[in-house]
Amino acid sequence: MTERGRGWLLRWAGWLVWLVALPAQAVHGPDPDVIQSPAQPPQQEYTQVWHLHVPFGSIRQGPKVDPGTVVPLSAPADPTWALVDLPRFEGRDPIRARAPNRGLEADWYRVDYPVPAGATGPLALYLPRAVGAAVQVLRFDGRHWRMVSDGADRWREQWNVPILVDLGEAAAAGGTIVVAVGLIHYEGGETRVAPIRVGPRAELSSRAEWREVLQHVAPQ
Repeated sequence: MTERGRGWLLRWAGWLVWLVALPAQAVHGPDPDVIQSPAQPPQQEYTQVWHLHVPFGSIRQGPKVDPGTVVPLSAPADPTWALVDLPRFEGRDPIRARAPNRGLEADWYRVDYPVPAGATGPLALYLPRAVGAAVQVLRFDGRHWRMVSDGADRWREQWNVPILVDLGEAAAAGGTIVVAVGLIHYEGGETRVAPIRVGPRAELSSRAEWREVLQHVAPQ
């Protein structure tokens, strides 16, 4: 087990001891992971998002794309975006998957998050699971899509690692944060993507920590 894995395992064990020590009514009360702080609006789970399928150049083996770099992608108002439901499963195409020199393609999933009244502090995007692809996260600044998080270097490990991306301080209430999650994969490959959440970073980071323990650390 790695040093990081031992650290997570110790933290997980500590949580279990704490839960055992709680009174029964506290253990069986509301799930603390879904309770919203009265000072913060609730996080929003997206089970219906805008989808765009496009060819993709290459998964780089070198340095990541720097945050803020402009990425060419259709604007949110472009009619090529179509509504789809999450979670979403794209099955393997056996013919395309066996094609020689097959290229890469990207499935982009866009969410439009209206900033609610009372939102303060940093926001985040949380994706519990993405399988079969490298993951990138972009944000639309009103004119261009810009890189927020480039996970191309986690191509082989992404299936087992939850994604938590910092979106910065909350904008003024009534504004909209437009974010796109890209699954980059080989043509004909099988992919899966869970519902996407956006909301206060403090609450979503708690979800991400539990998910990492359950699906990445505990099996070790």
